[in-house]
Amino acid sequence: MKERQRWQPEEDKLLHAYVKQYGPKECYLISQCMGKPLDRDAKSCLSSGSLTPKEQNLVISLKDKYNNKWKKITFAIPGCTTKSLSKWWEVFKKKQLKL
Repeated sequence: MKERQRWQPEEDKLLHAYVKQYGPKECYLISQCMGKPLDRDAKSCLSSGSLTPKEQNLVISLKDKYNNKWKKITFAIPGCTTKSLSKWWEVFKKKQLKL
């Protein structure tokens, strides 16, 4: 198993450039393009920036409504997977605890 490592500033800049070019919903396409220079998989390319502020608010309200029924929530956010939304939620919760 490969050891996890933090994103370096240069890697982050490259990721942002790909997101700007391909859009925030194309994580798998972005990870394929980044394969050689960064050797990252699509999961590591997911970030809080993957959702627009409007989508983030929608996830928050649907989470209140449906609790942990991520499949229902996913239907409301086109282009996202159940796993990516639940991962986003975990990161969001951790950030809220730090505030």
